[in-house]
Parts: sequence; C-alpha cells; structure tokens
Amino acid sequence: MILCALPYPPLPVAVRRFDEDNKLGEEAVCSSHDLISQLLEVACIRSTTAENTERQRWQREVLRGFLADLVKDGPLHPPELFELYCRRTREHIGTYFPGGHGLPEVRFMPFNFVCKGDLYHAKICEYMAAQAILLELQGGKAMQDWMHADFPSMLSISRDRIVCEGELKKMVEEGKEPDPGSDSD
Repeated sequence: MILCALPYPPLPVAVRRFDEDNKLGEEAVCSSHDLISQLLEVACIRSTTAENTERQRWQREVLRGFLADLVKDGPLHPPELFELYCRRTREHIGTYFPGGHGLPEVRFMPFNFVCKGDLYHAKICEYMAAQAILLELQGGKAMQDWMHADFPSMLSISRDRIVCEGELKKMVEEGKEPDPGSDSD
C-alpha cells in the first residue's frame, strides 16, 4: 500500500549487489520501489519514534517540493518529467538515511531504458493499476491493459492523476498545505 501510494512511479535504478563473500559484486538494475521497500523494512527494524517523526517530516518536505514543481511551469514533457521523478525519488530515498548526511548516490537508468514488455515496464504497469484501485479512479484499468501503454505515456498519466483538474495548482498558488501522507512506520 505504501508503494502504490507514492507519487513517484517505480523507476529503474542501478544497484550493486554483494557476492557470497560479502564483497561488492556486479552492478544490477532494480526498481526504485524495490529499493524503497528494502529501506523501509530496515527503517522499521532499527528506527525510533524520533527517527520516524524526522523521516516523515522530511518526506512531507520532499513531497511539497515535488508538488510545487509539478505545477510551477505547466505540464512537463515526459523526459523532463522523468528527470523530476528521478530527482524527487532520490530525495525520498535519502529520507531513510538517519541524520540527513546528504543524499545517497542513486543512479537512475536513462529515460529510454524502459521498453514495453520488460520487467521495469511491468513494474510501472503494476503501479498504475494499483493506483487506479487505491484512488478509486473511474475506468481504472487492469495491469494487462497498461501493458499496451508506453513508459512516457504512463509518466504523464501519473502526473495527471496528481495534478487532477487544476486542484493541486490552486492549492499551491493559495499556499495551502496538501495532505501528502507518508510512510508511517
């Protein structure tokens, strides 16, 4: 539920795995949501109430900045929108590192990395279908229906779900605080 409620869709991230000898192994690619789920799991195990409160505060700050960016200059085209999603996802990932000692080095794969039918395309299709259910969208699509959409279109639709009929822009212009929600553990 936490992952499908994120305003940042799953994006392909370069990671390093550890080999059997606990040495840094080869580079691989995973979904940013897979990475966030692992970070959330570790945060739940080691965190204190104070750390959770601070992480949630920081996540709300990142989200407010993201929402303002979405409406600041009008609709972004998919490549620029992808860059915004990457930047704000990186900041969101940074909230899981106690003490806020700068952002971790997170490298996203290029905009054209995701291809219809690959694992990363399937991840965003799954996210789009789950959000349709979560947000109770009229005409919500099943994951199989999303498999026909391309990655740039899904990025734009994800943005449009957030900006929905100008309500977000109006709130930002009026200085109102959107209720962003956050990770609660």
